[in-house]
Amino acid sequence: MAEPHVMSSETRPAGEATTQSIFASDRPSAAEAAGLADLLAPVAALLAHPRAEAPFTVGLFGGAGGGKSSAMQALLDRAQTLGGSFRLVRARIDATSVGADPTAAIAARIYDALCAVGPDGTSFAALAQDSAHAGRDPLAVAQEASERLGDTKRKLDTERLSLNELDGRRARLVETVLYDSAGSRIESFARANRARIETRLKSFGFFSNDPVATYKDLVRDVYESGGVMGRVGVFFHSLWAFRGQTKLIVWAILLFLASWGLEHLFVTREAWVGWLQATGGEKLAPSIDLLNGNIGLLTGASRIAFWGGVLALVVVVLRALRFTLPVQRGVSPLRGDIETRRRELDGLIALQTRRVDALSAESEAQARRAEEAERRVGAGTSATPVVAEHPFEEAGASKATRAARAFIASVSREIVAASGRAPGRLVLAVDNLDRVPAGRAADVAQAVHALGARAGFVTVLACDASRVWAGNRTEAQRQVQVPLNVDAARLADMTAGSATLDALLTEEEERLLGGLNAVFAATPRAAKRLQNLYRLARCHSDRREALVFLLAVDINGDEGERRRVLEVAAAGQADFDAGSRLVSALDASRASAGDLSAALPVARIYSSSAA
Repeated sequence: MAEPHVMSSETRPAGEATTQSIFASDRPSAAEAAGLADLLAPVAALLAHPRAEAPFTVGLFGGAGGGKSSAMQALLDRAQTLGGSFRLVRARIDATSVGADPTAAIAARIYDALCAVGPDGTSFAALAQDSAHAGRDPLAVAQEASERLGDTKRKLDTERLSLNELDGRRARLVETVLYDSAGSRIESFARANRARIETRLKSFGFFSNDPVATYKDLVRDVYESGGVMGRVGVFFHSLWAFRGQTKLIVWAILLFLASWGLEHLFVTREAWVGWLQATGGEKLAPSIDLLNGNIGLLTGASRIAFWGGVLALVVVVLRALRFTLPVQRGVSPLRGDIETRRRELDGLIALQTRRVDALSAESEAQARRAEEAERRVGAGTSATPVVAEHPFEEAGASKATRAARAFIASVSREIVAASGRAPGRLVLAVDNLDRVPAGRAADVAQAVHALGARAGFVTVLACDASRVWAGNRTEAQRQVQVPLNVDAARLADMTAGSATLDALLTEEEERLLGGLNAVFAATPRAAKRLQNLYRLARCHSDRREALVFLLAVDINGDEGERRRVLEVAAAGQADFDAGSRLVSALDASRASAGDLSAALPVARIYSSSAA
């Protein structure tokens, strides 16, 4: 067997994109739905149109692996964009995950969809929670709401106490690092230099049993003084404020005064020596002669006194430096410890603040719910009617099923009320029906139809119609009001018609619809179905007479008539049996054989024949 060839980076052709996928996953892809944009446009507008009467169901029909899931995702995304302020909530339902109770599973998906945060940052969680209480005793709901409110308030009080404690720890951060942190850097520095620090403290008159604590007090004072100016101020303070410094400063002053005095005596020696001679006479003559002979000693003594004062000041400065340098060296490790602890505390405070804010918001929401529940009790009724167990309730309906139905009914009422608490429309998107057994798929489709037949609800089914309804066209038409055949759309050459979804029916179009309904004696439901599908189909083709004819035959005709119309449209010749309903219908529509051939691809897209 030959070895498989693997293209390496050396053999990759120049310019080839290196981000290209080498294996495609089996999940919905935007590329698969790209060719269906024209088909999906009017249906997406229908889903998001405020004047479209709900409920109704859109069926995306096609074979397995034909791109139905991708088309569904593209349809929902486009409808979401078109919805704007008419907010759509999409509840995605995977048929493979629906358990034995489809009703409860579908209600759970709706609940999750309402609670989810939408693209605009809002959600309908309050509506979901309130609707979940539908069908329950208002007193029990009020008691539960009160208990939840009490629990939330207790949690809030606890978290607030924790936040206050963190704020207090931050305010006491300096004291905590200095005195209560055994492993801090300032503690290690002080212990390592204990002997030197103790000696210097004693020289300045600091006698205590714990010199490390005294040293920390001094470091704290320097740290709290702040900045360079603070350190300079501490140094100048140490020049005179501590033991021994004042004495040295006094000696320096006295020596400077003595130096000045001696220098002054030397300068004024002639005056005061003459005065002594005049006053003392012969008695002081020997002493004056001795003084005159040694008068130069005054200058030396003056200099000695001056330098003695300078030496005293130098000693003052050196002692101040010797004292303050270790203290100022301790400021750096203290600052590092404080900054580290402050960052940790700031993170804890921010986290705790978010917790308190979240609990405050939750407490306010719980208070509103408790107030609403008490109001219901006081009014003697629930805001949503209680669904009681009636004698005609299904015998096998469980409590969960009844609660799910009550929940969905409550959501529907809120949507219809348009009170602002509910979305504009709720879309049930059911996928993967092809991955469950045919019988199970039919049960899920039936359950979705029963629950989705609520005002304000729209259902989108992606499935192989032949598996779900097994050729039962009547049941398929009853459950699906807008069929979209994805396979037929891919084969059709889609062109845009001149009409839009919002365009009103003209008198001619109403005449065509009425004439064909009269030919086939259409029931009111069939007549409404023909009008709805025609509004969508005319967005793709201007062959309106042919579209009305083909859609009317598909909806109201029998199997033989539908087969005959397909044969005639394929042949391009309007050859029907004389006197048949098809002749009358063709006359009423006034469509030509060529128009039938041109409009057939579009009509097949909206046909229920796939079932």
